[in-house]
Amino acid sequence: MDKLEYVARSLSRGSKKVYENYVVNAVYQKIGDPNLLIETQKEIRLEGGYRPLIDLYLPQLSIAIEVDEGYHARGGQKERDLSREESIRSWVRHSTMGGSIRFERIAAHGVTLEELNRRIEEVASSIREMIASRSKPLEWKSVEERLEDIRKRGTIEEDDAFETNVQIINLVYGKSLKGWQKAGYKLLWFPVISEFDEKERLTDRWGWQNFFNETHSLIYERSVYPESNGWKREWAKRDEEAGTIRIVFVRDRDSFGKARKRFAGVFRASGWDDERDAEIWKRTMSEIRIPIDEEAFREHH
Repeated sequence: MDKLEYVARSLSRGSKKVYENYVVNAVYQKIGDPNLLIETQKEIRLEGGYRPLIDLYLPQLSIAIEVDEGYHARGGQKERDLSREESIRSWVRHSTMGGSIRFERIAAHGVTLEELNRRIEEVASSIREMIASRSKPLEWKSVEERLEDIRKRGTIEEDDAFETNVQIINLVYGKSLKGWQKAGYKLLWFPVISEFDEKERLTDRWGWQNFFNETHSLIYERSVYPESNGWKREWAKRDEEAGTIRIVFVRDRDSFGKARKRFAGVFRASGWDDERDAEIWKRTMSEIRIPIDEEAFREHH
């Protein structure tokens, strides 16, 4: 997906909300930086299954822009909006993203067109000033350029994201493969992270659930079948005694719903959790130097 297609697709999302669509397009056009990354209808997956959407998110600047249409003026909605913002801020602080997020609200109800445009210009102007004050200009890079940057950097770091397993293998092991065989790269783990469904139950994949603790420093791995806990507990014990480690790339989706693999860290087997009936994997590293020699990596870590 090139830059033009990316921007066009982003700005067409949420088009059923005409005021929101007007504001989002106007803000982007007034900022006027072709290297600005934008994510519309950005889904934030909070605990308890709550998934609020941010109307326009600027990931390079950690800015969320919310368009307040008519329903935001209804009784109690303002308080709910503020509570929602704080929930998102808390998620950002405690997720692997770290840092903070800034909210800008633009009212598109009960105002004139002139008033709305003044507010749009005010928000866009503050963002332009933020961009101008950066020590480095914004950069737009293709997938290939981002992969090459990581290769030159010599490290894979938290939240680096990839489209395919092959991209990861080629970087981690210094290969140039077109395909891969899982058995050949046993240190790599690509777990699907369980989520809460509409009934507040954790989802599973092929009978297994994998989920983080609040700080993302632990991954719990468990079977949905209680009868398997006996052998799984013994398995966890052997993993801990052997010092088993995993280089973890969790499988999730970007703001377009496209599958990706996101680096979560290096995790070591750390026993069994009786309360959760799950094997514990504890994060020991948040980045790795690449390429690696698998045997040397096992011995050193």
